[in-house]
Amino acid sequence: MRRLALDIGQINAAFAATGDARAIRRAEPGADDDTYIDMHAALISVPSIGRSLLGPKEHANLIDWLGEDEHAVMLVVRGRTFFQRVRLRARRLV
Repeated sequence: MRRLALDIGQINAAFAATGDARAIRRAEPGADDDTYIDMHAALISVPSIGRSLLGPKEHANLIDWLGEDEHAVMLVVRGRTFFQRVRLRARRLV
């Protein structure tokens, strides 16, 4: 499992560092320490990870649903960003 956590101050500092006046004018509102995004990602097609996060029955359903050489990623997100619930299927690039 991996985590990405950014606050408003980090977002605004990154855009300010570009020197792009358009980006600087459109600073994200809020306190510098407010959460912008707190995202956790896990490759749940890996049996030990998937069973731990989904439980054995749901993981088995997932594996049955996936095709050969396909993988599944779980994203858990909070903050100002918004992700709609979607199913993503990706083939492994070799």
